[in-house]
Amino acid sequence: MKPLYLLFFAAIAWVGCDKSIEGPVTPAIPDAVVQAISGKFPQLAEFAVTNLQTDGLYAADFHEQNNHYKAIISENGTLLSLEKELPQAAIPMNGQQYVTHQYPNSSMAYLFAQLDPSSNAVIGYFTKMIGSGKNYLITLDTLGARISVEEESDTVGWRYPVHRLEDIPQGIRTAINAAQPLSQFLAATQWIDVSQQVRWKVTVVHDSILLHLEFDVTGMLVQNKLEDLLGLDVPGVNFNDLYVKDAVPEECRNYLDAHFQGWEFQRGILRYETVNGNNLPIDFVIKINLGPLVFYTHFDINGNFTGATRG
Repeated sequence: MKPLYLLFFAAIAWVGCDKSIEGPVTPAIPDAVVQAISGKFPQLAEFAVTNLQTDGLYAADFHEQNNHYKAIISENGTLLSLEKELPQAAIPMNGQQYVTHQYPNSSMAYLFAQLDPSSNAVIGYFTKMIGSGKNYLITLDTLGARISVEEESDTVGWRYPVHRLEDIPQGIRTAINAAQPLSQFLAATQWIDVSQQVRWKVTVVHDSILLHLEFDVTGMLVQNKLEDLLGLDVPGVNFNDLYVKDAVPEECRNYLDAHFQGWEFQRGILRYETVNGNNLPIDFVIKINLGPLVFYTHFDINGNFTGATRG
């Protein structure tokens, strides 16, 4: 399955071990960019590089030993981003539960593991869900908890996922601090559409509010979406607090013990809606700590896990 940015022309096609170059190359791809991939993956079967003509970045799509990879490389040969396509069944259990419950009438188009370019260790997942005439692009952490979701644009070209705040341009960082000065960075993606228009989409969290911020290339905030991770901003929905861990249903605690080992209780709520004077329970939201990380875990009224979000 080919990644999105292969909709662009391939500036270089490299097939087999003889590394023959086909052509035209306009402009030429720096040798450092080619070596960044060939040095790390010496048994290339297919290799295509696209000059992104923005910030000196290059996108590579290649195969080695039947494995499909995507990468973003700087013009000096620094491997900035590396992803490996996985079988769809390789999605973590928490992620599988999330997409099953949130997109019940959709199918998974592909699944990529996001890798640390230095160690090849998995640092997250990226998947595309297709259904009801819409495509959703979902970023998950290593446990399968959701970090961000967005609807795929018709003009999407390629993406550069960023996992560290310091790798975002200073102008964007300044704008984030101005817009949400007390927020915590979760993840970001630089998107370029087919006309080479650049957008940065950044996910941050403040208390129990998840914020999806979109900036143009100059650092101007063009869109700001807020999401209450406790789900208390839904009209007609009320809640009861679960003040201690033992108040959490046993089914929920058993799942967290198995899939978020070492979790610590922070807050629990039972959401309900009032209809004709009757309180009808909806679901449970359990906010937990796992080391320094915070997760908002969701369970249906029977205690079945329906997904988690990093907070």
